[in-house]
Order: sequence, then structure tokens, then C-alpha cells
Amino acid sequence: MDKAYKSYDDIFYLPITKACLVHGDYNTWNIMLNQELTDVVAVIDPFNCCWADPEIDLYQLNNANGAYFSLIERYKKKRQLSENFNLKNSFYELFTEIMHFYDAGKDITKSNILIEAKHLKEHMLLHSI
Repeated sequence: MDKAYKSYDDIFYLPITKACLVHGDYNTWNIMLNQELTDVVAVIDPFNCCWADPEIDLYQLNNANGAYFSLIERYKKKRQLSENFNLKNSFYELFTEIMHFYDAGKDITKSNILIEAKHLKEHMLLHSI
């Protein structure tokens, strides 16, 4: 975590040319469907809604049963991801997990922090960071 924090500029080396309004906790549990389960009718609980990198919410597409629905693969068919997406995605996943546990006053050791830290470390090594 310390190395990732100190390597922020190396991880986020591509400029964000256009900020988007992001949800901040965008996962399947916060998407409400119609009664037939065919259309989205609402997105609830914008925990950290703000203007940011449009890819910041995408790590959630594999969390909270998003992987079951292949949401990241579906997204990739519609939009091109940045060349450093996997690296940024791992950073967002780890540091958002820490933030959620900190904000909730919960013991961080009960989270997935070690798994997420390992994924980030692997991506950093791939980018020679």
C-alpha cells in the first residue's frame, strides 16, 4: 500500500482528459430493476458521487456478483479502456476497500485487503513500478 501510494504518479501516468460524474459505490446491489428484471429504473446509494476518472467505478463490475453477469466484459465491448486500466483498477479496488472499512469504523483485517494488495502488486510489477 505504501509503495502504491508513493507511486501514484507512475500508476496514473495517463491524463484524464474528461471527468465524468461517477457513483462512487457502483455495484449490482445499488442498481434497481423493473418488476420484469429487464430494465434499470434507478441507481441508489451514491456513496461518493463526484466528478472523476470514468474508470474509477469499473472495479465494482467484478464485485458484488458483477462477475457472474460478466459486466466488465460487456462494458469492454461498448467502450475502450485506457492502456493502464488494470493497474488503475487494482489501485481503485484496494484503496476504496480501505476507505469503506475506515468510514464504517470496521477492522480492515476482516476485508479482502490482502488479496487486493496482491493484485495491485502484480499489476505494478507488470508496469515495472
